[in-house]
Amino acid sequence: MTLVHNDPLQDVIAAIQQRWGDAALRPLSQHAPSPTPLASGFAALDDLLGGWPRGRLSLVAGGPSAGLTTLGLHALAAAQREDRPALIFDVGRVLDPAAAVRCGVDLEQVLLVRPAAGTLGLALVRDVVAMGGHGMILLDASLPARPLRQPRVAAHDLRALTAALPRTGWVVLCLVSPTDAFSRAVAGYAGLRLQVERDDWHRTGRDITGCRVQVTLRQHPTRPPGSSVTLPLSFSPPLPDGRA
Repeated sequence: MTLVHNDPLQDVIAAIQQRWGDAALRPLSQHAPSPTPLASGFAALDDLLGGWPRGRLSLVAGGPSAGLTTLGLHALAAAQREDRPALIFDVGRVLDPAAAVRCGVDLEQVLLVRPAAGTLGLALVRDVVAMGGHGMILLDASLPARPLRQPRVAAHDLRALTAALPRTGWVVLCLVSPTDAFSRAVAGYAGLRLQVERDDWHRTGRDITGCRVQVTLRQHPTRPPGSSVTLPLSFSPPLPDGRA
């Protein structure tokens, strides 16, 4: 007679999964390692953050000409260097293609979305993320064209987006004004939050060739808040009006 010895651990797993679903409990060996964060394009910022986290919503808040769009475009260029899909949601309709090129973005390999005035396109962001895979979405709402319509709809879409993100390798980076209603709404759903402030302009004659910004960590999945770094942002060719 052959005796069959059941594996007690497998019995526990089967019982838990039958009641709570297959994703509730599984051997550690079956868990995939966390995806490598996306490089920011700035060594000092990567030291502060460890890179932009994948599978999470990241929020960068700052005033006009604080370099938010420049930081976002550098992240987009980093995703393109990995041959990942790259999308820009230009909420305020202010994207300068020349500025994107200065930051290393390949315009032929990026998709541009301009949501209707008063909306953010969050439902489309959610649908893209829900398809799975890896990529980078830059949602630039730092200069919204109009006040946000239907904030409850936006909150619903944010909940759906943050529920879908952890199962993917997408980086979703939101650029916002710190005084905007959307900034306050999205803060509760963000896994990473940064505050950016411009310290000074860099000038050559009458031309503005760059600026210096301070980036402060407000919230991070694994690191304490409060640390900050100073970044030099260069504009080539120089900007006559200093818009970053």
